[in-house]
Amino acid sequence: MPNIIDNNFTGEKIKKLIADNFTSEEKLAQYLNISPQALSKNLNGKATFDIDKLKQIAEFFKISDEELISRKGADEGLSEFQKAASGGTSAIEQLIKSGANITKADVYGGYLLEYVADNGDKDAFAMLAGINAYMLEKGENFKRAAEKIICFAISGYADYIKILDWFIEREKEFDANLTIFKVIEQSGKFDIIEYLLSKRVKTVKKLFNIIKINISKKVFDINALALVIAKGQLDKTLDNFNEQFQSVKNPVMQFIKYNYNYGFNKLTEILKKKGILSLLIKEDDYINCAVTNKNITALKQILAIEPQNCDSYIALCLKNSFEEGYNYIYEKYKKKLNISQAAYYSAKYRCYQFFKAIKGLSQKDYDIALSLTSENDSEMNMYIINQGGSFNKDYFNKATAQKINNIIKYIAGSK
Repeated sequence: MPNIIDNNFTGEKIKKLIADNFTSEEKLAQYLNISPQALSKNLNGKATFDIDKLKQIAEFFKISDEELISRKGADEGLSEFQKAASGGTSAIEQLIKSGANITKADVYGGYLLEYVADNGDKDAFAMLAGINAYMLEKGENFKRAAEKIICFAISGYADYIKILDWFIEREKEFDANLTIFKVIEQSGKFDIIEYLLSKRVKTVKKLFNIIKINISKKVFDINALALVIAKGQLDKTLDNFNEQFQSVKNPVMQFIKYNYNYGFNKLTEILKKKGILSLLIKEDDYINCAVTNKNITALKQILAIEPQNCDSYIALCLKNSFEEGYNYIYEKYKKKLNISQAAYYSAKYRCYQFFKAIKGLSQKDYDIALSLTSENDSEMNMYIINQGGSFNKDYFNKATAQKINNIIKYIAGSK
């Protein structure tokens, strides 16, 4: 089943199925587990059909999903707008030449550009938007059409800001809702949110209020909002939702992951004032996220709060080949570090340049490091031997014999 449905056409088709099968809207609503009023809004084009509900409706009438929404053999009873939208750009051009008012609603309350958006026709949408067909005359279903046109424009039309501006100017007739926010998230056009904020209009406030309400009701996940803010680096948006994040851990993780340092600094400062930041950091999720995503700013902030954990942090950096991270910890927290441990981990994870930079290692340190290196890294093994390392029997392992054999071959080959 396609993601975009012609709601007006499908609603009329379902009404006919109800009549043809001698059933009622009440029985269908009961089967769908929704109120008759909610179903009536769908059937009359005042609300958008849910894909899952359409599948249930198809099951109710014992027909296929495609049969339910198909237009095949159904041209009779369609409005001229619906026919033109189905016919593509050439049919729409003919309609325009006929002198039809394409900004007015048809007999079903639908608009031409709305039908085109329902059909997912980007070429026809661009052509109509180019002649201002989005400037709809006000009608009973203006709000519904506005939402669909804006959503389609955001996801599939280059000059979407032009359309958005026109509807913002008519915000008394247009209700922003969560659907638009989700389309912004899916499209990745996060600049729209900051653009809306700069307009300082009621539409924006209403949209944000709806998001806040849905978050409080757990209808809309706060982490989804954090993801949008982090990906888009949306400073103003974060400022508007500060209080939503004050007791939540995962948004900070999103900010670390996407190197959104403004957001990370802002939220960690809030968590610090609330006295819970240190507790969260001790759970290791933040440091793991900072290191795996190689976010040096986050790593520095975490170290500033929990410097006593620098041994485990440098080990994590070495394991993840986070060069900037382990070099920073070594230079900044050298006096706090267990140098021997740092050497062991650098040998184990093959960070040999770092190993060579470590000063003050003992004979034992070199012996242990030699037992941890790869048997294939003969050059590194020779370096350790030259520094005084030996194959101490206390640290023999399965790879030791192969390592010795490879070193002999390395020496022989270099002569």
